[in-house]
Amino acid sequence: MKILVTGASGYIGSVLVPLLLQQHHQIRIVTRAVSRVPQAWANAVAIVEGDLGDAAVCQQAVAGIDTVIHLAGLAHVSASRQQHQQENFINTQQLARAAVAAGVKVFVYQSSSKANYPDHTSYGEFKRASENYLLGLAGSAPSMRVVCLRPGIVYGAGMRNNLRTLLQLLGKPSLPLFARSSNTISMISVEACAEAILAALGNPQLTGKVWELNDGVAYTLDDLVVQVRRQLRLPMPRFYCPRYLLWQVFAISGIMPARRGLGLNTYRALFLEPANLDDSFARASGVKAATTFYDKLPELLKQGE
Repeated sequence: MKILVTGASGYIGSVLVPLLLQQHHQIRIVTRAVSRVPQAWANAVAIVEGDLGDAAVCQQAVAGIDTVIHLAGLAHVSASRQQHQQENFINTQQLARAAVAAGVKVFVYQSSSKANYPDHTSYGEFKRASENYLLGLAGSAPSMRVVCLRPGIVYGAGMRNNLRTLLQLLGKPSLPLFARSSNTISMISVEACAEAILAALGNPQLTGKVWELNDGVAYTLDDLVVQVRRQLRLPMPRFYCPRYLLWQVFAISGIMPARRGLGLNTYRALFLEPANLDDSFARASGVKAATTFYDKLPELLKQGE
């Protein structure tokens, strides 16, 4: 199969591409900088250098391709609305139109669980808008199968997200004061996320829908605090901060350049965005996450040392 992968050098892409190569697919990737492509891939993948905001680059990228796996996008929720609109919506539209024109058979789109709350962030807003656009496009161009995947927080070796920051905070020997929340959080390992994408390539039953990806566990901040502190043999916090004070702390932190990861977007994720732990994807695809976050926790904590 001839497969185009956008965002191949990103966190999920760097795990997915080797799996695709092991299955002997012909892989083409799009990158803004060839220097970011791992040396190990140099002779194994075809490279198109350019920006998906350029229509000509999109056309070149999809020419002769059977399947598109679209991972590229702006993942920083603190970016401007205009940036999210361009990177996460307009570029997706342009790539999808080029794919239809080129006769692409399958288009797999990596969305985000943030799309469940499009009113909370422009990131979630334009992830949802891209899902709607792609599903509508597939309806008018039935020759191209579209599958949209919404992973929860993705964890694993080398992660650089707010979860890593949270683990570092919870791993501090002295933590007398912390927050409490029973809000459910969805998570999935980077390996399971890549396996889900592979499953989407050849399963027609997944066509034309949006699927939640998670490892089957309803995590909460309260549970995470207990598990991390217990794993590190550290005492539990003695005091808990009232939520109205936390809102103020997160609001102030969000406008400080060094604390961008602790703004109101993080507050909403911890307290106002209960996860949709739908297991429909596992049942429809037959692919279930082999591990949970707690299985990986000892390894993840060692990375933060």
